[in-house]
Amino acid sequence: VLVKSNLVLVNTLPQDERDALAFKLDMGERLQFVYGSPAQESVLHRASPERAKVVYMLSQDGLEPKDADQQNLYAALTVRSLAPKVLIYSEVLLAENREHLLRAGVNEIISRGEVTSLILGMMGANPSAWPFFQGLIGVHGSGCLDLRPLTQEEKRMAWGEFFQALWTRTGIMPLALCHESRELSLEDMLDEGSALDQFILELFTASGQQTQLGKQGPNILINPSADQKLDMYDGVLFLKPAQ
Repeated sequence: VLVKSNLVLVNTLPQDERDALAFKLDMGERLQFVYGSPAQESVLHRASPERAKVVYMLSQDGLEPKDADQQNLYAALTVRSLAPKVLIYSEVLLAENREHLLRAGVNEIISRGEVTSLILGMMGANPSAWPFFQGLIGVHGSGCLDLRPLTQEEKRMAWGEFFQALWTRTGIMPLALCHESRELSLEDMLDEGSALDQFILELFTASGQQTQLGKQGPNILINPSADQKLDMYDGVLFLKPAQ
């Protein structure tokens, strides 16, 4: 759970492993631990998810894939009941559980090994792919990617004009346009024919919780055509100049 500039880790790690992790992260008092299962409301309540910018849910090692996904499903439902609008990013182990997590209120999902397998495939075709991604995301230092809002003046431009102006003026290379996140409700995600979906809805109803799920993750348009208008977009993802 990322609360302002602090990081709150909810887990059942023994004390020695928590101490080792705290030493490695070197965040001092900005790092806090909450001991217990992330699927239990009493535990998550102590992590203050209602104050968080974003909640990350990682699959627990040592569990069967279906059990790990089920724990993340329960955790998502609990977080949504405590913090209806917080962004939730979750890992999933079984592809068939992806939609269930989305319907439980998760904004974005990453399948374990999905990114790794794609990068490995690219490395087979071009060994330079991995060093490129390392520099892009900042594996050994600060990354090259960044995001900023579009100004009202820029929204009146087309992509080709915007690209040339930004590159000429600052040396910054724009890569993609971004739609801002939108509000999403539980009803948007439910399948009336799914027993699990109806169970999820009943949990919300029985607890008296609102069915607003917070914000859906942003949409990205990579490398638009030169005549693409910017007026329907909110931000630009760009590549910073090399240092």
